[in-house]
Amino acid sequence: MCKGKTDKADPARRRAAMIGAVVLAAALDAPAAGAAALSPATLSWRPGAEGPVFLVIASIAAVAVLWAVFATVRAAQREREMRRQLNALQSERDEAERVLRSEPQLLFIWRGRNATPEHIVAQMCGLCAIPETREKQADFAAWIAPESWVRLGCALGALRKTGHMFNIAIKTMAGERLEADGRTAGGLVTLRLRPLVGERLVLNELEAKHRALGRRAGRLETLLDAAPLAIWLRRDDGRIAWANNAYIRAVDGEALEQVVGQTMTLTGEGQDSADEKPAKRRDDGRIAWANNAYIRAV
Repeated sequence: MCKGKTDKADPARRRAAMIGAVVLAAALDAPAAGAAALSPATLSWRPGAEGPVFLVIASIAAVAVLWAVFATVRAAQREREMRRQLNALQSERDEAERVLRSEPQLLFIWRGRNATPEHIVAQMCGLCAIPETREKQADFAAWIAPESWVRLGCALGALRKTGHMFNIAIKTMAGERLEADGRTAGGLVTLRLRPLVGERLVLNELEAKHRALGRRAGRLETLLDAAPLAIWLRRDDGRIAWANNAYIRAVDGEALEQVVGQTMTLTGEGQDSADEKPAKRRDDGRIAWANNAYIRAV
């Protein structure tokens, strides 16, 4: 009777039991258990055994399906998050590029201590007389005026060594004035060159004239200091504002600081020179200055 039921059993259940045993053995990575599951004794059909075997196979399949669904959902979530971050980074990059390209400039970026710029962003072609190729643009000495290149080179050296930022004006070989702005950001060193226009150009021209006048005044002061004649300048209140070395010696002074602010005069100075005494005495009574008539008299 039992044998008849076995012969009449559903062949699908028998095949499912066999496939489930093989899958379970492979999943658990147990070759011995898999071999036992595939043995004739295990695969043989026994009355009443199809229920538990089917439940085990169904449970394993359900767990596998649930795990696969969970892993798929997690992978999809991670992919969406990565795509969102990638899109955000691309948007920020595009925005930064638009900002950089919105203003005429020549941007150099160095990474670490590399002598060659890693990136060069050029947006001044046609506006200023600058080289067209990246290699020539990085060769500052070839298109920047010598005096400006000396200043820029010193400023760049200090920026890369100590991080000291700068903002100076330079001039090209063609006579065009540019604003040079050097900064650091993390391990990057940036140099931005922009054309000077409007108020910045006027201010830079005034600063250049001031520096030129300062240099001229320095040369003139050196020349006057070397003159053998006494030369001095007075303020509106009659006090000495500046005097050369000859004047300082004439009044027995040792340094310019001792003379500046004093009111002493020399013979022949001003309209009251006729009333000048032949000699000047200091507070301690000693002769500070005397004319030739006084010297001959004594």
